[in-house]
Amino acid sequence: MLSSDLNVGIVSGLGGGLIAAVALRWVRRRGGPPIHEGGALVLTRTRAYRSISIGIAVLWTPLAIWATSPNVWASGASQRYGPPLIVAFSLFVILMLLAAFVRRIRVTPDGMASRSLWSGSRFLPWTDVQRVDYAVLLQWLTFRGPGGNRIRVDGMFAGLEEFLEVARERLPAAADAPGLVEFRRYLALPR
Repeated sequence: MLSSDLNVGIVSGLGGGLIAAVALRWVRRRGGPPIHEGGALVLTRTRAYRSISIGIAVLWTPLAIWATSPNVWASGASQRYGPPLIVAFSLFVILMLLAAFVRRIRVTPDGMASRSLWSGSRFLPWTDVQRVDYAVLLQWLTFRGPGGNRIRVDGMFAGLEEFLEVARERLPAAADAPGLVEFRRYLALPR
């Protein structure tokens, strides 16, 4: 028979996963209007995506601190895990907020400039795009250029419909772009 702590952990994990799946589906439904700055289309995370990120930080941080503080649990031995858990959770929240607010793609007549927490700043001219792929599992487009240069666009950006039109118009005729059709099909699915 499983211990009650393990049962609680399994049920919490499954419940949290279900809540996350519903939340992400809700975020994708609310794409948001495109943003134009200085004649360029700018893709940023949707307002719903940013709201969920802030909500997690605001609601779960105090709960994590409370859950790992002394005198909450009966066993004193389990308290040794409290400080490392708080540090790990705090780093996760900081990274999540940075990913929600830093990530943006600036689309100009010359190409795409991407700013990401993970890959820094990149620029891919439209004339250099060789292939556009769509990853079904991760639900993102990958624009590939020479030398491994690539920019990824997922379904959590505001202004995706307009972006797809611009990409279709600007891609060179020689570019292999099956991903654009697949991504458009993904966006058209009932959500």
